[in-house]
Amino acid sequence: MESLKHKLPSDVEEEDAFPEEKRARPAADLPPEMWELIFRNLNAYWLRSARLTCSSWDQIIRGSSRLMAKFVLTLSTYNFMEDRKMVRNLLATGGGYTRAKMDFELIGIHKPRENWLKPLGTTLRTLTLEFSGTEVLLTGLLKELPNLKQLKLIVESHRFRSVVPDFRLDKLDELSITDPVPNILSFCRMVCPQLKALKLPGYCGAKSKLKKEIVAIISSTSRTLKELTIRVSKKIVDDLVEIEDLRLARLSVHGDADDVLRFVKQQPILEDLVILERIGISTLDEIISVLPKLKKLQVTIVTRAIQKTFSFKKLLTIENLTIRVEQWFMPIGANNLLNLTDCNLTNLRTLSLCRCTLTGQFLSDLQRTHVSELTLEFCSLPRLSDLAPLKSLHHVELFSNEYLSGLDADDSRCSSSVRSLKISAGDRSILLAAAKIFPNLECYEAAGNTDIDEGILEAILQHSPLVKELRFRSVFHFDDLNCLRYAVLRFPALKTMVIHCSKEKRASFLESLRGENCSVAVEFTKLYVF
Repeated sequence: MESLKHKLPSDVEEEDAFPEEKRARPAADLPPEMWELIFRNLNAYWLRSARLTCSSWDQIIRGSSRLMAKFVLTLSTYNFMEDRKMVRNLLATGGGYTRAKMDFELIGIHKPRENWLKPLGTTLRTLTLEFSGTEVLLTGLLKELPNLKQLKLIVESHRFRSVVPDFRLDKLDELSITDPVPNILSFCRMVCPQLKALKLPGYCGAKSKLKKEIVAIISSTSRTLKELTIRVSKKIVDDLVEIEDLRLARLSVHGDADDVLRFVKQQPILEDLVILERIGISTLDEIISVLPKLKKLQVTIVTRAIQKTFSFKKLLTIENLTIRVEQWFMPIGANNLLNLTDCNLTNLRTLSLCRCTLTGQFLSDLQRTHVSELTLEFCSLPRLSDLAPLKSLHHVELFSNEYLSGLDADDSRCSSSVRSLKISAGDRSILLAAAKIFPNLECYEAAGNTDIDEGILEAILQHSPLVKELRFRSVFHFDDLNCLRYAVLRFPALKTMVIHCSKEKRASFLESLRGENCSVAVEFTKLYVF
C-alpha cells in the first residue's frame, strides 16, 4: 500500500520545505465554481494530481461532494500500526471524503480512539468495513458516522455479543452484511430503523438463530424496505409471506425453485428480479406470469434433456434481460430455447445471453427490438457479421463465442452503429474480423486472455480512426513495448488508455515514452498472479 503521505497533501510540510519561495496560486484567477466545473471532467487519477498542485485547488475539490465521490479513502490495520500519527492527521483533515473502505481485521489495541472519525463523519456517505472485533469496536466506529447512507459489513468475528446500542443511523438506506454472525442482525435492527435495501449475500441458511434475526429485521423495516438480497428456505418463506406490508421492488434470491416461486407470488410489484438458483423453464414461465411490472430479470435455466422453448411474449415491460443456460447432457447446438417471434419488446434495452444457440431467425427478430447493449458469452451463432444489422446497438461484449459458418469480415458491406466493443477471444482472426465488422468505434477493450499485437491495433486504427479509449485488461504480457507506444502515439483521437500489467512493465513503458509529446491519460491496473 502506498504511504498515506501521498494520499492527502500537507500544506504545512510543503511550506516548510520551501520557506523562501512564494507558491503560485493558479486558482486565484477563476472563482471556485468555475474550477469545480473544470475538475468534473477529470478522473480520479488526474483529480488527485490537481489536489497535489496547490492548497487552493485541494480546498475546492474537498469542498465538493461530487468531486470527492471519485475518491475512496482506504485505511487498514497496518496503517494504524505503522504510522498512527499520520492516520490521525489524515482523519483530522478528512472532511470531504464521501466513500471509505476500512479493513480493521485484528486491529486490537491499535483501533482509532474516540472522536478520531468525527471530522470524517460530516461528509462520509458510503463505508465498507471489514473487522474481526467485537460489538464495542463496531459501536465506536458507527457512532461517529451519523450521515452514512450505505454500509457494507464484512464480519470475521464470532465474539459479537447481544447489546442495546445507544445511537441510531436514521439516514442509512442500504445495509449489506457478508456472512452475518449471531447477534449482529439484532444490533443492526435497532441501529437502522428505516432501511430501504438489505443485502445478505453470504448467509448460508444453516443457523436457526440467524433465521429469526433475518425475519425480525425484515419485519421491522417492512414499511420502508424496497430491495432485498437473501437465501430463502421453506421456514424463512413461511415467515416472510406473513408480513403483510412487505412490498419489494427489487429482489435477489437464492433457494429452492418452489420456495422462490412461493415468495415471489407475494411480491406482485417487483420490477427487478435476480434468481441465483437454477430453475426450469416451466417455473420461470409461472414466475413471469405473476410479475406484470418486471423490468429487469436475471436467471439461469436448467434444460436437462427436455427441449422446451422459452418465449419472450410475457415480458412486455422488460428492459434488462440476462439468461444463462445450464446444459445437462445436451449436445452442442441443441439448446435452441429462445423464441422472439411475434414478441413485442419495445422496452428491451440490455440483453445478456450465456451458453445459448442463436439461430438466424432469432437474430433477424432481434432487429425489431431496440436493444442498445448486447452481451454474448459462450454462445454460438451463424456469423459474427450477423450482429452488424442491429442498428440500435451501441455497446457489444463478446466472450469466447463460436461462429458456426465461419467469419465473414467483408468490411466493404459492414455498417454498424456499435461505438463500444469489449471482446475476449483467443483466435487472432476473430479480433481482426471484429475490427472490420464494427467500424467507427470510440471505445475498444480487450478482456480475458486476448493477446493484442501491432497488426490488430493497425486494423482498429484503419477502421476506427476516432477511437477515444483503449482498455487492455487481460492478463497477458506485452513483450514488445513498441506495441503500447504504437497505441499511444498513432491513434489521433485517443484520450485514455488503461493497461493491466506488472509494475516492471509499467516502469519500462513510462520510460519508453520519455520525451514524447503525449496527451493521452495512461492508467494502470494491478496484475495479480495466482
